[in-house]
Amino acid sequence: MLLFDSNLSIPSLKKLKEELKPDVLIPFNASEKNKSLAAVQNIVSAAALSGADRQSVLINAGGGTLCDTGAFAASVFKRGIDFINLPTTLMAQCDAALGGKTALNQAGIKNIIGTYHFPSAVLIEPGLLKSLDTRNLISGFAEIIKTAIIADKKLFRQLSDTDISPNEFSRFAWKAAQLKLKIVNKDPYDKGARQSLNFGHTIGHAMESFFMNDVSALLHGEAVAFGMVAETFIAFQKNLVSIKELNAVADLIQRHFNLPVLPESAFEQIIHFMSFDKKNYSGQLIFSLPFGIGSCLLKQTASRDAVISALHFANFVFQHNQ
Repeated sequence: MLLFDSNLSIPSLKKLKEELKPDVLIPFNASEKNKSLAAVQNIVSAAALSGADRQSVLINAGGGTLCDTGAFAASVFKRGIDFINLPTTLMAQCDAALGGKTALNQAGIKNIIGTYHFPSAVLIEPGLLKSLDTRNLISGFAEIIKTAIIADKKLFRQLSDTDISPNEFSRFAWKAAQLKLKIVNKDPYDKGARQSLNFGHTIGHAMESFFMNDVSALLHGEAVAFGMVAETFIAFQKNLVSIKELNAVADLIQRHFNLPVLPESAFEQIIHFMSFDKKNYSGQLIFSLPFGIGSCLLKQTASRDAVISALHFANFVFQHNQ
């Protein structure tokens, strides 16, 4: 069975059909609105009507949204079937298609439903990125930056010192993927070290939820880019990073991302969405924060006032792009 992004180019889809020879084709309109239980019902129904059984394999050909949704469908169809991810975006190739987390949105909240279901394989085909637009390439670059900040000081220095065009981003994807898999293998079920991969995502997911139904909805990497700047400022407030390191993170991200300024009237809504983050406990907002460049501290708390200051700082960084 092939679950494919309905926006996939005709030549790419034709090539996949010729090489994979799927017995069932399931189109998917990839958007955050469609990362839902309703979409999973459609996928499961198509699989059932095709006669699929527990030996069937679902191949997910698309970006992070499709891989998340398809993986969830595979995890619940007949209590779990094998699946293969074939990521077609930079975001998915370096991050979203890896690691075995599945996720759906519900009630306007990002990734509130999910399971752990690990792919039988992840097939990386760089040629699939050729038709990707610049905005989606830049979005994927956010996860490469994130991985460098939390796990590889040398990679961060390379990203900072190089005048990289979006068409060159993919050459860093394999390194980011290797770093992620190394962390996942230590902690597959997100009990400890894997939580470092959530850096930028506490605020980032809240930003996605806030903009989800807006005409100017943010891509995942764009929201995470804003989140990384804000959360690095929280780390600076806690003396975990220096002013030089804070500026280095802000400068690198500001150079590549042209993001909207968040209205101050939205700050409380962002904090409301942050309250649903999976890391939280005992009513506290919990963060994974950089400890210098190249390492990360888990289970870091931050007050409401600290978060508001961080949102103001991120606005200051990105207002220069307006």
